[in-house]
Amino acid sequence: MQKRISFEAENFVPEWAEDYSEDKFSVYYTCFLSTKENSHHLNISEDVLRKYADTILGTFLVAKLQNGDATTHMSDEIIYGYFPKDQEIVFEEIEESNEKIVKANAYCVISKTYGQEFNDIFSDDNLRNTSVEMMVETE
Repeated sequence: MQKRISFEAENFVPEWAEDYSEDKFSVYYTCFLSTKENSHHLNISEDVLRKYADTILGTFLVAKLQNGDATTHMSDEIIYGYFPKDQEIVFEEIEESNEKIVKANAYCVISKTYGQEFNDIFSDDNLRNTSVEMMVETE
């Protein structure tokens, strides 16, 4: 069975993704960070998001899977994929509870051979919250 799935919403598959054979890779489109309040109560302004969102490009997607889903950040996370550099971050503006939210989206490539367990978590439910690890300076 071959299919492309997304973390949240799939707009289209970019031309560069055609280089990743569907029998070997899954290409996911995901919102990885936004201006919405996060669990750490860090205020990420739209300016900061737009300026630094592309630092995710060229980095790995890691997860610790347990009971059929990804857990919180753990020391024994496994690399399942990466965010190719040959793309641009897509910013999406939405309104939620009368508040403007800006989302940063990018594509991630996952191996079907080595990341099958990760791909399987999307077989029943295609929407997942995401989490990033980042260095920040606060006042």
